[in-house]
Amino acid sequence: MSPIDGRGPVRVDMERVRRVFGGQLLGASHNGLEGSSVGPAANERVDHHPGTLHAAFRTSPPGRHAVVAAILRDAQPGAEVLLIRRAEHELDPWSGHMALPGGHGDAADASLVATAVREISEEVGLDLLGHASLLGTLPEVVAHPARFSIYPLVFALEAGHEPEANPAEVQEVVWAGLDHLRSPAAKSSHELSVKRERHRFPAFDVGGRIVWGLTYRILNHLIDLLEAGAAEEPVRR
Repeated sequence: MSPIDGRGPVRVDMERVRRVFGGQLLGASHNGLEGSSVGPAANERVDHHPGTLHAAFRTSPPGRHAVVAAILRDAQPGAEVLLIRRAEHELDPWSGHMALPGGHGDAADASLVATAVREISEEVGLDLLGHASLLGTLPEVVAHPARFSIYPLVFALEAGHEPEANPAEVQEVVWAGLDHLRSPAAKSSHELSVKRERHRFPAFDVGGRIVWGLTYRILNHLIDLLEAGAAEEPVRR
């Protein structure tokens, strides 16, 4: 059996995730972020070498931008990613939607990592500096019609740390299994009316919660990366 057969039966755990992301932070730029040789520290806890890890993402994009975090953890069924349901706000175009935690960059943020650390602490109370490893990045996506860039960073969360929703910003926190997202059972769609025309968009179903749009695209980038990396691994007999 091949390591990955389509979105096949091979279990995705954090060991596999770390192997796929291993070395991504080494050397040259990724997604327009200026890189540096950070050595083994890239897969250590962020607080071991925060200056070095911030240097790997020291280019702060000009203008309006946001950072989201794909926070992964190991669980009995396999690796999981943290999702949130955004709080209901009248002026928020994504009010009540399922999303990855994160938010807009601030002029005071030293780096994209700093934005992620601040936003995740505010939204779900997790200390990425103390209890997570920065694994790498995913492709930048652009939000329309606002046309600002969103930079996804990938973190591994240590065991024993649970998110707590800040009700001012988050209605609900949900862990979604990566193997579930890879499976046919997760395939769904979201219907939206745009200028009196009905459009249907691909989506994930996570326990009856519909994940679509930018978050769907980012999660697909994550799954595609994991599958491509796993396909390159030798078959173990």
